[in-house]
Amino acid sequence: MENIAIICQQMEELDQAEDMLNQMAERYPEDYRAYKRLAFLEADRQQQKANGDRDYGRMKIYAEKAGALYEKAETGNDTEMDMLENMMRDLRDGGWL
Repeated sequence: MENIAIICQQMEELDQAEDMLNQMAERYPEDYRAYKRLAFLEADRQQQKANGDRDYGRMKIYAEKAGALYEKAETGNDTEMDMLENMMRDLRDGGWL
């Protein structure tokens, strides 16, 4: 599911990617990866808008959910989670959040 969502996102079929990720989150509610991908997807959505129209609130919700689940997960280091953390810090520092 995650790979299909990534392909949809790369093809700019964002609604389809979101549907796939929401299904993944519903099926595997303790898996942080669905929320991580939803956060990146929301970042892409906001980047397509004019600066004045951007709202990163949903991205923040997804990133926080992913972070909380990631802390509980017994996985190795996920560099994409590091990237997401850096993106969120940049958004806060830039006054977007």
